[in-house]
Amino acid sequence: MSNNILTDATQNVETPKLTLGQWLIQARQAKGLSVQEVALRTNRSVIQISELEADNLSRFGAQVLLRGMVRQYTKVVGADEAQALRLIPEQFNAPNPLEGIGLKDNTISKKTAQMGTPWLPRIWIVLLSILVLALLAYWVFGARMFKDKGVAQKMTTANQIQIANPPASAPTSTTETVAPTAPVPPVAEQTPAVTESVLGLKFKGAVWIEIKDAKGTVLTSGMQPANSEQNLKGELPLYVIIGDVTKVDMTWKGQPYDLKSATKGRGTVAKIERLE
Repeated sequence: MSNNILTDATQNVETPKLTLGQWLIQARQAKGLSVQEVALRTNRSVIQISELEADNLSRFGAQVLLRGMVRQYTKVVGADEAQALRLIPEQFNAPNPLEGIGLKDNTISKKTAQMGTPWLPRIWIVLLSILVLALLAYWVFGARMFKDKGVAQKMTTANQIQIANPPASAPTSTTETVAPTAPVPPVAEQTPAVTESVLGLKFKGAVWIEIKDAKGTVLTSGMQPANSEQNLKGELPLYVIIGDVTKVDMTWKGQPYDLKSATKGRGTVAKIERLE
């Protein structure tokens, strides 16, 4: 009797349920990938991947963006996409808008399969035929139009009136004294205000970086090869993220820049939000 009670109690103990971020971290570690490598392969920033693993899902705003990132993440680490999507909390999981009108994805797929030959290729064939006919008509009528215009120009060329050359001006008297002109002082050149400076980067090893200017234009992004250099200009202030500061020597306005001061508890990842 006591053995049965212990067995029932053991079966009633539920294993702790993993959150979406914890499940993704385990899948990534099982694949042997780092956060920087996942960010590079999904074309996302290191901060976005870190927020996803920390379950800060409200930072992504649109539900479509969140589900798209989860799909990209699972594809990179080789995990089950359906299982990952089921772990998204209900408040961040968008319902299927087709279910409100009584349709589902599989219903549409079945109806599409029953339609037989698709109609889109037929439309493209019709449009291509119209385009070919239009070009042919333009070639025929355009060539005739230019030919008629050339004949008209030849007929009117002989009747054109030639304008006589104007008479030369009378020479001025050499006895007139010419007053010396005062020298014109040179105009001072105005130097434009400096709104950008050179950012120098030397990569001692392969490292991921992302740099944007004040307008949000991406100056460079992605994995940089070892033993390479980059000199960047952009409208200040600049936004800089470097995946591993130990592999980068950075200069700003011709002076060395201490990247370790920009890590702030993020390990070797440096984030500079306003470089000016």
